[in-house]
Amino acid sequence: MLQILAQTPTTLELKVYKDGDLTDLDAVPSLSVVDGDGNTVSTGSVTKPAGTTGIYRATLPGQPDPNVLTATWTGTMSGDAVTFVRRYEIVGDLLFTEAAARSAQVSGGQTPLADTTLYPDAWIADLRSRIVDQFERKTGRSFVRRYCRIRMSGTGRYDLPVVDGDVRLWDGTPLDRPGRRLDIGKVLSVTVSGTAVAASNVVVDGGLLRRTDGLWTRGTSSNPLNVVVEYVYGLPAPTEAAARALEMALANVPGDMSAWTQTFSNDDGSFRFDRTLAYPPSVWEWLKAQTVNLGIA
Repeated sequence: MLQILAQTPTTLELKVYKDGDLTDLDAVPSLSVVDGDGNTVSTGSVTKPAGTTGIYRATLPGQPDPNVLTATWTGTMSGDAVTFVRRYEIVGDLLFTEAAARSAQVSGGQTPLADTTLYPDAWIADLRSRIVDQFERKTGRSFVRRYCRIRMSGTGRYDLPVVDGDVRLWDGTPLDRPGRRLDIGKVLSVTVSGTAVAASNVVVDGGLLRRTDGLWTRGTSSNPLNVVVEYVYGLPAPTEAAARALEMALANVPGDMSAWTQTFSNDDGSFRFDRTLAYPPSVWEWLKAQTVNLGIA
């Protein structure tokens, strides 16, 4: 999922393929974008860049807070209706920028990611997103500020433990958020049995959300998950995490390593692989030191 920095306008792009080739739709498609709670997000008009085939773009204004957006492009191809769905994650921080990745050096002053043809910005952005996810899976803590939406039954008390929540978008799509109970920084919205509760009436206390205006009403048989909370969690990308993420990015420049490789050794130590990503020894040891509630396999 492409990660976009909050407060930063960006261009959403759709590439349409038929039999592996870029292909024009019958006309410029329509575009609708909603946030994690199903609310409409405004975008600029969809355009087709001059001289291109099968490419459509729209401008997404800068979003104020972390979120997960669902973009639905709708059009026709040879008279048949077609729909394309893309998701984008708005984050509060980037572990590193494309520019930082391109200028990052290895031994001998080499800059492995400087070539924009071999490694376009989209490739670096995808690698960065995977590193963000892996750091959180390995440690149980996010090193960038991310969006979470939980559904759960009210406790009948003043406190609500977020770790018990079912993490899903408005349309039921699950979100992988292993670090959601730590470093909660901001409550975005709250509803209880369909009624909005002011975010200012919810106080963050570690992994608990405490109401100051009443109890978290329990769910019923007809509405068991009656509480919905959107919030932001995670650390603002610290220098150490950013440095380790860059180190890991450089270790994952494509080479002639077999896809079946589990470990390999060089003068720097033994590299580990997990879900196709290589972990330099220094990154692996740093992640173990940061682990909060998940073991390092």
